[in-house]
Amino acid sequence: MRRNDQNSPPQKSWRWTLLRLVLILGLLLLLALAAFGLHAAFNVPGQAVTITLSLLFGLPYSLGAIAAFLNNPNGTKPIIPSYALTTLSTIFVLVLGGLILREGVICIVMLLPLWLMSAVLGANTVTSLQKACREKFRVNCSILVCIPILLLFGDSYLPRNTTEFTVERSITIDAPTDAVWQALSSLDDIQPIEGRWNVSQSLLRIPRPKSANVLGEGVGARRFARWGENISFEEHITTWEHAERMRWKFEFPNSSVHQYTDRHISPDGKHLRVIDGGYKLVSLGPERTKLILDTRYTATTPVNLYSSIWGELILGDIQNNVLKIVKDRTEASATLNQAIGA
Repeated sequence: MRRNDQNSPPQKSWRWTLLRLVLILGLLLLLALAAFGLHAAFNVPGQAVTITLSLLFGLPYSLGAIAAFLNNPNGTKPIIPSYALTTLSTIFVLVLGGLILREGVICIVMLLPLWLMSAVLGANTVTSLQKACREKFRVNCSILVCIPILLLFGDSYLPRNTTEFTVERSITIDAPTDAVWQALSSLDDIQPIEGRWNVSQSLLRIPRPKSANVLGEGVGARRFARWGENISFEEHITTWEHAERMRWKFEFPNSSVHQYTDRHISPDGKHLRVIDGGYKLVSLGPERTKLILDTRYTATTPVNLYSSIWGELILGDIQNNVLKIVKDRTEASATLNQAIGA
């Protein structure tokens, strides 16, 4: 009788591992279909689906585990190529799902780091299971495969904390405060070549500002903003100190912001709420002004700190772009006035 190599996996180990993974994946699929059915039954719009731990971590964890097992069912192949295949598979599924569900580029890019981390953890779980089964046929580490199930229950009972964040950028302009203030009151016909290159608007393709004009004067005035060809929103002035400070409360009378950026990132939704913002002008001399722009918002997600990193990048890019437009226009106008005066 032929004896099995002592280091070879038991005949049933890969079948037992596959059975557990399939059961977990099947249960996740049934729960996902049930959630989708409830949303459809109650006519809940797609953007109202909650950002959950299961979506952020559970689903990619399971995908990584399945990919690692299908690539290496007996745990005999080198680990690094297996992890590489898991990474590529995760990226493929995320991009394909984004295309099918018509997700925006922003959503896919924001999910990618979390999905890759979770997928690698799922692959590592399979590797641990295979190692345990080779040493002794046991199931002590199979509890790790239940992580997605625990996350599903956690989504229902864990509190959703709301955290407030402020993003602020500044720029120095070679012009007096009065000239800068005048430019802030009327930014019209902004061309795509104005401003500066940035990740959010140059790579992720968030529309650039097209105009921002103030109607009225003082507290109660309204600033009407347009981005690109389709996005519009309002800024209701709450503070008006001539040539010193202007603050506003954001108002979104239509759905154009999340419709033409990312449908899961609504500026006044339950996960993200953009509250207010404003300009502050600091005189650095007769012909020099520091212009400060800030935006305040709240995040209500399972990963508020992670969300704030993207908020800092995206809002910071938008602010830097606006400040550069104001600087270039104000300095060009000041130069022209000096030339005419001369």
